[in-house]
Amino acid sequence: MDQCPPEIHAIIFAFACTDDGRTGVALSQVSRYFRQASAPHQWYSLAISGITQARKFSQRLADVVESSTSKSPLRPVVRHLFLSDRAVHHQDQDDWLASEVEWPSYQSAILRYAAPTLETLSLSLFDAFFNSAIYASAVLDIRF
Repeated sequence: MDQCPPEIHAIIFAFACTDDGRTGVALSQVSRYFRQASAPHQWYSLAISGITQARKFSQRLADVVESSTSKSPLRPVVRHLFLSDRAVHHQDQDDWLASEVEWPSYQSAILRYAAPTLETLSLSLFDAFFNSAIYASAVLDIRF
């Protein structure tokens, strides 16, 4: 890997980061070089499900937006996004209550970041009818 030019690494990372985001996370944990070289590709394809993942990703998103304006103009690009208000695994009652209050702000932050580069969006909303309708209508306020 030491003899391979960064341009080749960028091509490899672009192909590798087409899953649900796990490869990007794994690449960022290999070394500082891999973290920096793969950063623009790490969020190419993401699957965010449930309030816990949305909360963590929104916090990470805030860090990236803050650091990209001050240190580097490169921001990870999101091309494909699956966003769901229900977690894949079992969710506690506290998470359900928190999701009603917190979900709209997380959904909005994630979609506003991804909107300029987004190619595909899968939005899966399982909350009570009126909440899901409100969440879905909020998507129409975002300029894609």
